[in-house]
Amino acid sequence: GCMMGVVTAEKPLKVSVAGLDLDKDDLLAAEWLIKDWSREWEIENGTAQTGDGTIGISGGKIKIKPKEAYWKKGDKLLLIPEASEQAGFQRFFIIAKLAEVE
Repeated sequence: GCMMGVVTAEKPLKVSVAGLDLDKDDLLAAEWLIKDWSREWEIENGTAQTGDGTIGISGGKIKIKPKEAYWKKGDKLLLIPEASEQAGFQRFFIIAKLAEVE
């Protein structure tokens, strides 16, 4: 099942989970969780709904790219262990960064 890990170092990424110290060789993350991820979309004229109302969109491109690493030391991550048949080796998939509910 799912497990919670804690970031112990940002560069290079290190995560502690269930008494294990994991590094980049032990982890796989969704592409959008990685600092250098970016996406570009082409937008046509139209409107878009937001939580605050409707905004107009004119044609063009939009690029989304994070300014810094997604995770920081002390962050809690949701991890799923890989089902592995290789004795003594298991990778973990980083699914999300967790936050306290307010």
